Amino acid sequence: IFRNPAHLEPFLLACEADARGRVNFEDSSYPSAPWLTNLVDKLAAITTREFIEAGLTGIALGEAIDKRRLDIITAYKIATDTNA
Repeated sequence: IFRNPAHLEPFLLACEADARGRVNFEDSSYPSAPWLTNLVDKLAAITTREFIEAGLTGIALGEAIDKRRLDIITAYKIATDTNA
């Protein structure tokens, strides 16, 4: 999704079709699509610039980006948890 954001919409459409294709769920809402779209927007805002300016390269650069993504995912899940 980060390399080709155009893949997100067809993926979400397939997920929604799968969810609505189940008996008694044909007319149900699919809140996961906007949830994931918002999350991907937050993740896509991460740029390598700040990490490179901090002197990170190679594996350390990739690990720092992965950690930032996980931090954003965790915070987003907590902020949007409706079961809490």
